[in-house]
Amino acid sequence: MFAACLHASGISMGDELYEDRQTNPHGHFEDLDFLTLQRRELARAFAGEDYLVTADFTPSAEFLAGARRLLDAKRTRYGERPWGWKDPRTTLFLEAWSQLIPDLKVVAMLRPPRLVVSSLCARLGAYHSIPRMQLFLETYLHYNRTLLRHLARHPGQVTVVSVERLVADPAGVLRRLGAKLGRECSLEAFRSTYDPEVMSKVRPALLWFNRRALRAAEAVHDELMALSL
Repeated sequence: MFAACLHASGISMGDELYEDRQTNPHGHFEDLDFLTLQRRELARAFAGEDYLVTADFTPSAEFLAGARRLLDAKRTRYGERPWGWKDPRTTLFLEAWSQLIPDLKVVAMLRPPRLVVSSLCARLGAYHSIPRMQLFLETYLHYNRTLLRHLARHPGQVTVVSVERLVADPAGVLRRLGAKLGRECSLEAFRSTYDPEVMSKVRPALLWFNRRALRAAEAVHDELMALSL
């Protein structure tokens, strides 16, 4: 939703985008070039797993070479025009990308752990699988702890946007984000791309089984929430 908003605000999010109308009727707005590159590297590092990752890893030389080629192609394609990409996996590659893009600006979308786990349960059909829900929580923890670590190393590079605050006060959040990015984020574009039914139709997952993991995830969320717009 927010990648579509940025795209409509004049920040190109890619020419060839991943689509899966079953999981999101409006599209995911994920650039297939970056998506394919990062999925392939995670699958290499984690025996075929390309998303539900719970451990650190070191990007390979092949990944870095592919990333440089991709950046060269994008810079040739867009020139001085603003562009970017969206892929949650990018969280796990932030250190590599920040070395390759000195003026990188990152917008990190923050949602509470219960909502993220519920969304994954709906997408992957895992409402009745305690091991899967446990994995989703651990994944949430790892991604957001990685984000916090990067924030500590590069405090001016990352802007955290709370989805809840964005929905409650889009004009205020977009104004503050625009100041961070150095360009206007269109309120009209947000209103045209935000569909409350897509976000509200996911039924909540029952996370009574592991209070310790849930408390840890909520603590990480609260820490990032304190830093968000």
